[in-house]
Amino acid sequence: MAAVYSIENGVRRVLPYFHQTKVYAKGRWLNQTVVDVLSKELSYSRERLKRDIHQEQLYVVRTSKDGTEEVLHKGWDQLLDLKLRNKDLVLYTQHRHEPNVPHDTGYFDDENCNHNSTFPSQCKTKMKIVYEDDEIMVIDKPSGIPCHPVRKYNHNTILGIIKNETGLDFLHNCHRLDKGTSGILILAKTKGAASKYPRIIEREKKYTTKQYLARVEGDFPENEFMIRCPVFALNTADGRILHSNNNILPTDTATVFKRVSYNKNLNQSIVMCTAVTGKMHQIRIHLRLTGHPIVNDLHYNNIRENNNVVLTLKNKIETAIYEILFAKYPHFKERLNVADATDNVVSTIDLQLETEFKIDPTITKLVDRLKQTKLQHLSSLKLNGDICEVCQQELVDDDLDLADQQIWLHSYQYSYVKDGDEIFNYKTALPSWCNI
Repeated sequence: MAAVYSIENGVRRVLPYFHQTKVYAKGRWLNQTVVDVLSKELSYSRERLKRDIHQEQLYVVRTSKDGTEEVLHKGWDQLLDLKLRNKDLVLYTQHRHEPNVPHDTGYFDDENCNHNSTFPSQCKTKMKIVYEDDEIMVIDKPSGIPCHPVRKYNHNTILGIIKNETGLDFLHNCHRLDKGTSGILILAKTKGAASKYPRIIEREKKYTTKQYLARVEGDFPENEFMIRCPVFALNTADGRILHSNNNILPTDTATVFKRVSYNKNLNQSIVMCTAVTGKMHQIRIHLRLTGHPIVNDLHYNNIRENNNVVLTLKNKIETAIYEILFAKYPHFKERLNVADATDNVVSTIDLQLETEFKIDPTITKLVDRLKQTKLQHLSSLKLNGDICEVCQQELVDDDLDLADQQIWLHSYQYSYVKDGDEIFNYKTALPSWCNI
């Protein structure tokens, strides 16, 4: 079913629609009920889940041990106490109200598409195309839009928007960018390319270079240096550590930084960031560790005051855990010589074992406060009291959080050079916020 979009006052909306999600029970869900999982991880109310279960919109399919029989578990009486097992399939049909996303005219041609472009899809999509051939499409991704379907986002994603505009049946991310990050994004147009390019990106890392531009707080050091430090972030809903496997973090996560310019009046710098590794949010976290976080990145700016009490608490907790970690491993905070990037560091650390953050009384108290504050924030988004006539959901004012979703971090250049041959080299124009 094609999405129906509306664009008004810098906001892109999707008309609500019915959608069934099918997902196998994740490891962390095992021995919990589906009600417990969805109420904890997605903050769904027990009343809403009970209504959807009664209407058989939410149920579980369990396969017998020998794989020959499937049993449907439906109804409140069954699902209330049914503990999820490995290979259980959770099916949930919802009337989806996707969150709105920003529509930045700096990244779209709202008047018309470019029929004079040499790229075949540019006459159909308003998204800026940097390069296109039969296999791939390389775009200048707008800030504030997820790359692919995730959580509540489906059509309001880069893939959803481009597929809707171009009519392409197949489009796949070859890598990912954070929702708030803009810039170079490589998309596969064929199944072959969807296998080929991620394999290059993953296995040929030493031949690829990913450079980002960031606008950060303060007078950034002039000399080039590298930060090598594990990265993690807190889930604001339940206090879990994200980007880890049971709190196990690789220690080889590294980023090289070099100042491009500095504006004394603003006391802000433009910095070139080269990602040696590709962990989620690593540039944003490493910039915070240098004392120069991205100016408008509320998730990781721990020095600028803002009105988002949830993200302020998140920063405070993460910073506190890092300080405990630095006391044991001070080299994680050191500005290293770039030549050290060739070191083969592959060890890991157990964050809980090294910091005991789960039993630290100060941190646990802050985490409890964070979870409560997040619930209060979610409730505040529903203060208008509007109810969907189709599904009786309380409607959320998504536009209140749009400012938190766009940050001054831009994927500027992505190149692949092997044995002296340049296989590809994609680059965008400088974003307007670089002009300081």
